[in-house]
Parts: sequence; C-alpha cells; structure tokens
Amino acid sequence: MDAARKEGRDVYDILNVKASRIQCGSEGLIFLPYLMGERSPYWNPDARACFIGLNMRHKKEHMLRAVFEGVCFNMKLIRDSFSELGYSPGEIRLIGGGAKSSLWRQIMADILDVPVVKLNFIEEATSVGAAMIGGLASGIFRNLKEATRFIKREEISVPDPGRVDIYGKLFDVFKKSYNSLVEVFMNISDFQAGL
Repeated sequence: MDAARKEGRDVYDILNVKASRIQCGSEGLIFLPYLMGERSPYWNPDARACFIGLNMRHKKEHMLRAVFEGVCFNMKLIRDSFSELGYSPGEIRLIGGGAKSSLWRQIMADILDVPVVKLNFIEEATSVGAAMIGGLASGIFRNLKEATRFIKREEISVPDPGRVDIYGKLFDVFKKSYNSLVEVFMNISDFQAGL
C-alpha cells in the first residue's frame, strides 16, 4: 500500500493487475468467502472463510483472484436460489466501489453466465436512488421510468463461453467444499467462542 501511495496509484488497481495475471480458476485454488459467517443462501453464522486446494505453486496473486472468484461463486449460489423461485435476471447491474474493477466484473459475468453492467453512479448510487424516490414522491418525476433517466450503462462485461465452462466445473467443487466443512465450521466456531 505504501508503494501504491508513493506512485500515486490506487492500491486496488495494483491488486487487480496482479490478480489478472492468474488464469481463470486460480489453478484450482478455491476461496470460501465466509469471513463473518454466512447469511445467504446458507444462513450459517458458524461458517468460516478458507482456501481449498492451496499448494506450493500458488502465490499471493492466486489468492487474490481466488477471493474474487469465491465471492462470485457465492453470488451464483444466491442467484441460483432466485432461479429456483422462477426469477432469473438477464443481467447484473453493479454499483459500489467493487464495480470499478473490470476484472471482478468479468469474473462475475463468467461465473454467473450473464452480462454484468457497470452503471454511471457507482459510488453515489444510494444517494441518487434516494433523490429519485424523493423526486417521484414530490411530483418532480411523473413515474419511475422518468426518474431513472439519469442512470446510464457505462460498461458491459459479457460472459466468455470457455471461462463459463471452467468456472462451472469449479463451482461444483465450491459447493461440495462448503457442504463437507459444515461440521468443521461448527467446531472451529465453538473453539473460537471459548477464547
């Protein structure tokens, strides 16, 4: 981080470049992103984060990319839960700081197998949304469609069929990893509670 500041670069840009040098699938390294337990779709406060498949050839860059992929795999679990209920979004629209990362958007598109759209108000989205609702309620806008005319698509990441296939195979391992570790998570949580 100090090096990034000295060079006047954003540390996240540097991390994205490092992670982008690693192949899709992080050479078999999987990250379960449960740093604070899990709320959806498993609802398990005892779940814990971990790397699966770590070996001597993996470097920090592999771990970075595996973190991006693990978060997106968990998003796929959530999206698949919606699909089971009959709702399958044709695209994902991103806001927030993470939306700045073209690498993360591409990984998300490849894992979810839908286009991922970066919108123009990524960091101010909550404020813009509140202003639109306020404008709608006060009569400034006649309807929601008119209120959303300020929202623009800046970039679209389209799924790559080859990477979709690779991630599909790893997704099965991701799901099995969580299911195999449920009891271990409970044991570790109990141990940590006693510290």
